[in-house]
Amino acid sequence: MRKMKSEELLRKPSYIVIVAAICMVCIGCKPTVPRDVIQPDDMEDILYDYYLSREMAQKPSGEGNSPYLRTLYYKAVLKKHGVTEAEFDSALVYYYGHADEFSRIFSRVSDRMQQYGKSLGINTNGMGGTLTQYSTTGDTANIWRGATSTMLLPVAPYNRFDFEMKADTSFRKGDSFMLTFMTNYLYQQGTKDATAYIDVKYSNDSIASFSTSINVSGQSQLRVMECSKHDIKNIRGFIYLNKGSDESETVKLMFIDNIQFVRFHKNESKNTQDSSPSPAAPRRDDLRPVGSGIHPQRTGDTLAPIRPGRTPNGMVRGNRPPLQRR
Repeated sequence: MRKMKSEELLRKPSYIVIVAAICMVCIGCKPTVPRDVIQPDDMEDILYDYYLSREMAQKPSGEGNSPYLRTLYYKAVLKKHGVTEAEFDSALVYYYGHADEFSRIFSRVSDRMQQYGKSLGINTNGMGGTLTQYSTTGDTANIWRGATSTMLLPVAPYNRFDFEMKADTSFRKGDSFMLTFMTNYLYQQGTKDATAYIDVKYSNDSIASFSTSINVSGQSQLRVMECSKHDIKNIRGFIYLNKGSDESETVKLMFIDNIQFVRFHKNESKNTQDSSPSPAAPRRDDLRPVGSGIHPQRTGDTLAPIRPGRTPNGMVRGNRPPLQRR
């Protein structure tokens, strides 16, 4: 009898197993996006096309009205996906309240933009598809190795983007730097207010700080001045989006892409060695008549012409003797 009951138990799933399976399913389930909101995959496609259209609108000065073109392309993107401006704004409000999901969508869009640039054979940095302005080697080099794009919301921890770079053998005394990136504010209302900050720690543990405010969309730059006295230990910084005094729950987004950190080696004067005369190439100063005691006059770095006249020994100033009268 006991043997039969044990066999029956083996044939039927245990209640404990069933409860455990239900718990696992519940844990694995993620909250779904409401049906009346643009779904994550569709939102990703719209944002991807939005950034492509934004690059199309970035024409050189004189070839078109970029703000007008951006609006035109933006509406064309929404029409392509069959979405109205009201539906898109509503989706932004929803994802604004679900920052984790919005961050994942943005990360996928960024990856797609970089892959698109590579497929065209373009060396790109970040989402904008903007051509890299600086190489990774040389006296002027882009030494950025972190993520080239990010999205900020005025809600912690999504309101701050931190970075750090430790000095290596390529750093020299007298180096200067420039942080540059593209910003795109997407605000329903409120004051746009962000800050870029960098501090440089030197070998004597002193720290120099640099910062700038970012209040409009477009290219932003923060310059780090040179220090010729000490070696650099490391460089740290962040970009911070301030919530401002407006406490409303309206959408406030800051998209950042094409991040570059450019190092400039100090331009050592190449003329220092070149200006030193070699034995086979005497200077003009040495081409005067011996014993004349006359030196060319200098105006700045330029040799001034020698004026005619006579020296104490009767020789005309210059390299030729006076003409003999017949």
